[in-house]
Amino acid sequence: MTVTTGNSLMRVFHGILNSRWTFVHLAFRTTGTWPTVKPLAPIVKMTNRIFLILICIGILIVVGGLFMLPFFPFGEWILNLGLLIVNIFGLAMLLRNGSLTKTIYFNIILISLAIIIIGCLFKIMHWPGSLILLPVGLLGVAIVYTFRFFHKKDKNRFDTLKWLWVITTYATSLCIIMRWVPRVLVIFPHSILLLTILYFASMCMKDKTLLSN
Repeated sequence: MTVTTGNSLMRVFHGILNSRWTFVHLAFRTTGTWPTVKPLAPIVKMTNRIFLILICIGILIVVGGLFMLPFFPFGEWILNLGLLIVNIFGLAMLLRNGSLTKTIYFNIILISLAIIIIGCLFKIMHWPGSLILLPVGLLGVAIVYTFRFFHKKDKNRFDTLKWLWVITTYATSLCIIMRWVPRVLVIFPHSILLLTILYFASMCMKDKTLLSN
C-alpha cells in the first residue's frame, strides 16, 4: 500500500513539473519571452494598508503567544500562528511591491521552491533523498535571488533588507535541517523580516500613496 501510494505521488509530482516546464518552454518558443507567474492572484487587489493591518494583527498574536508561553500549553501554538500570519502577509506584501515576479529569476525560484516542497514530503514520509532535495532547493533560492540582487541596477535600502531576509531565511533553514545549529536561530530571519516590514511601513508614512497601492 505504501509503495503504491508513493509511486502515485511521484507520478503526480512528475506530471506537475513536466507541465510546468512545458508551459514555460512553449511560451518562450511562441512569444520569444519568458512568461511571468502570478501565484498571489487572489490577494493581488489588496492594498498595502490592508497588508500592514493584517501584519500588525499577526504581531499582536505573537506578543500574546509569548506572554502565554510560560503559563499555557497552547501558548506555543498561538505564537506559531502569529509568526505564520506575519510571514505569509509579509512575504506577499514584499513580492507585491517588488519587481521580482516580472523576471525570469522568479520562475527559477518557483522551481527551487517546488524542490523544497518535494524534499519536505520525502522527509515526512522518511523516504531517502530528502537530505539532497532540501539543500538543493534552499541553496537554489538563495543563489538565484542573490544573483538577481547584484545584477539589479537600481538598489535601495529596502532591496538590501529583502535580500538579507532571503539569505538568512534559507541559510538558517538549511543549517537547522542539517542539524548544524539549534532551532532557536529562526529568530534571526523573523527579526529581519519584521525590520523590513517596519522599514516599508516608514516608507508608507512618508509617501501616503503607497498605502492605497
